[in-house]
Amino acid sequence: WIIWWISLWWLLSYLGIDWESLTIFAVVLCLDFIFWIADAYITDKKSVRSKKAWRWLFNKITKLLLPMIVVIVLKWVGFENMKPLISAIMGILIVSEWYSIIWHIYSVNTWKQLPEIDAFEMLVSKIWEVFKRLIKLFWSDLDSNDKDDQTL
Repeated sequence: WIIWWISLWWLLSYLGIDWESLTIFAVVLCLDFIFWIADAYITDKKSVRSKKAWRWLFNKITKLLLPMIVVIVLKWVGFENMKPLISAIMGILIVSEWYSIIWHIYSVNTWKQLPEIDAFEMLVSKIWEVFKRLIKLFWSDLDSNDKDDQTL
């Protein structure tokens, strides 16, 4: 366990993801899981299955991996000081989970469903748009370097 924690600490330090954001996200995820189970149990006891819980857990872990993957790619491309971007991504993830908790609490108390807002999907689509622009810039820069090399 010690090696795992040291490795995680090193990775987060290298990526610039602060422990506070990660801790808040982890707490919100745990609360979301508790309220998700309560909502599912109260509204439809038959829907509470371990298979769904594992799927939920995998879904949340992949959400946690998103900021790490984005930062690794941007560092590889050469970007510096990504603290504002990391803070924005973590903030969106935390707010998304917070909305999910509110959604479950509302459902448990009223037996009605609020409209779903998938902030994570919006975040991923924006990140994808940025990556497409970066790839175009990268390729156009390579093309211009190739033309410069040919004129020499």
